[in-house]
Amino acid sequence: LTRKTWSLSTEERLVRLNAFCRGWFNYFKLADAKKSFRQLDEWIRSRLRYCIWHQWKHIRTKLNALVSMGIPKAKAYQWANTRKGGWRVCHSFILTRAITIDRLHNFGYISLSQLYSLRLST
Repeated sequence: LTRKTWSLSTEERLVRLNAFCRGWFNYFKLADAKKSFRQLDEWIRSRLRYCIWHQWKHIRTKLNALVSMGIPKAKAYQWANTRKGGWRVCHSFILTRAITIDRLHNFGYISLSQLYSLRLST
């Protein structure tokens, strides 16, 4: 579902990922697994950032996307031209500031932690 070379739009990827995560959550919802859900959430968010970074492909696309997400142009230029690998970049301060948790939620991502807190409240 989060393979970087799988040519899906971010929205389609999130629809499939949300369906998979809901099914997985419903299977394990009786367990007391708050920490496990939180750790999985962190990994899934990193993987989504990685897929988005890989989809941008070209330096100009990365630069324009980072600037449009509020990163200063000088920093965006540095990170768009970085030789670091995608997994390292997705954990960087710049990308976690550009693609925030709120932005992922606006894209349609439903976190396992949210599902877990909803289960506790009902």
